Amino acid sequence: MNQDITTIIESDHDVRQSEVDRRHADNVFDAHLRRQMAQDMAPELIVPETLGIAGPFSSEIEGIADVVAQGHDALKNSSETNGLKNRLIPNKAYADPGIVESPLFQLALNPILLASVSRYLGFVPILATADYWYNPNSKTTDGKQQGYPTSLYHLDWADNRILKVFVHCSDITQKNGPLNLIDATASQQILTSIDYRFPRRRNTSDDPKTTNGIYVSDSFVQSNAAPEIETHSLVGESGTVFLADTSRCFHYGGRNIETGNPRLLGVLQYLRPGALKLARKHDDIAPFHHLARASMSPLERLVLGTSAE
Repeated sequence: MNQDITTIIESDHDVRQSEVDRRHADNVFDAHLRRQMAQDMAPELIVPETLGIAGPFSSEIEGIADVVAQGHDALKNSSETNGLKNRLIPNKAYADPGIVESPLFQLALNPILLASVSRYLGFVPILATADYWYNPNSKTTDGKQQGYPTSLYHLDWADNRILKVFVHCSDITQKNGPLNLIDATASQQILTSIDYRFPRRRNTSDDPKTTNGIYVSDSFVQSNAAPEIETHSLVGESGTVFLADTSRCFHYGGRNIETGNPRLLGVLQYLRPGALKLARKHDDIAPFHHLARASMSPLERLVLGTSAE
């Protein structure tokens, strides 16, 4: 692991942003071309800058029913269903070039979706995650912040701006631990107020104005938030789709209040070409680059992490 990039990742927002800007100036992953192509797109679905959240969508995007069906097949065929948040597609499955024809990857390459993601991120993105997440909810949290770190408020460390697409493959209600987010504007105020840092551990700081870990308590967030703060809860029936920037929006999930009501999600994560996660976790080799084909469009090839031609 590169210690320098780790230090940058775990620092504050401004230090992180300077590194991302440097990487974009160096044209990592053809950043200049990606920026120009994003500017030329006219998205039908808009992610508001002030919110960092969009949806619910369903009929606006083709192929959602097939994504839901694939999710249930992945669950049926998986042996990894006992933990708190299981990723259902095994790593070996991504080695098969045929996976790009699966409903989840076809959604990831959907031009309507990509136009929205590209406009929000400012670049044609790189796909970094395409998977199904399953939480069996075998135990209750009684709606409280216990169980595992992501049931605490946090920002994702991958970059200062990302976009995730969540496809509900089961009905998700307040009872089975939905994702809850604070909008991007309010989150920025909180981030500044508590001098938020990104080490991937629970915050143990006694100083209410300085954090030393990425996962923070409700009281820590609420004591530094405006009184009128609103939490957006991503609830909806199977087939519902949301887009959310989990690097700009403080969020938590998995606080279920009943058992026997599992949660199944399809999840796509899109990153800017200069994203810190690509530098540290993947050594600047896009995780799905091997799935690109010569017959694909320049847009599809870029999203999978290779050159446009």
